[in-house]
Amino acid sequence: MKQHILPAIRLTLVCMVFFIGIYSFIIWLPAQLAPGKGKGETVLINNKIVGCFYAAAQLASQLTGNKVTTPSKSKVKVKKTRKS
Repeated sequence: MKQHILPAIRLTLVCMVFFIGIYSFIIWLPAQLAPGKGKGETVLINNKIVGCFYAAAQLASQLTGNKVTTPSKSKVKVKKTRKS
């Protein structure tokens, strides 16, 4: 039993180091090259951040057929459009 536990613990530690450290860095690095450094578009009202407008909202609008406009206050406005 001891011969199975030690390799399992080692593998667990290697996976933790990889997925917490190395993989996160691999995902973070290209985001820093994007406009806005991967933070999305922040919504400001009176120079206070009240929300974020992410590309996911635009992707969801393409998938559902709804039109997403610029966010107002802390909510995203969604307008339904008729498909022809």
